[in-house]
Amino acid sequence: MKKNIFILAVAVLVLGMTGLTFAQTAAVVAKNVEVKTYAVKGKIVTIDTKQNEIVIKENKTDLEKTIIADANIIASFKVGDEVKATLKEGSNVAISVKKHVRKVEPKQK
Repeated sequence: MKKNIFILAVAVLVLGMTGLTFAQTAAVVAKNVEVKTYAVKGKIVTIDTKQNEIVIKENKTDLEKTIIADANIIASFKVGDEVKATLKEGSNVAISVKKHVRKVEPKQK
């Protein structure tokens, strides 16, 4: 009888330790997942503070893109500002929006 209880206790201990190891591995994998992003560069066309949205006219394509951003970020911009917005891939949610200065190459003579 004592032998059966000992075997049962060891089995419970081994299974418990295995479960903890798997839980830690899953947590480490979740931390290492990177959020894929893409950038939109252009001029702010409109700002909607009620909806927390900025409409940017892209420099390359002249298309307008509506971006959702934090109210604190929106408050620091005005219509006409050149910005670079970093968005989560597959969405229009801004991770960051920064003022963007276009590089103007000097004309060669």
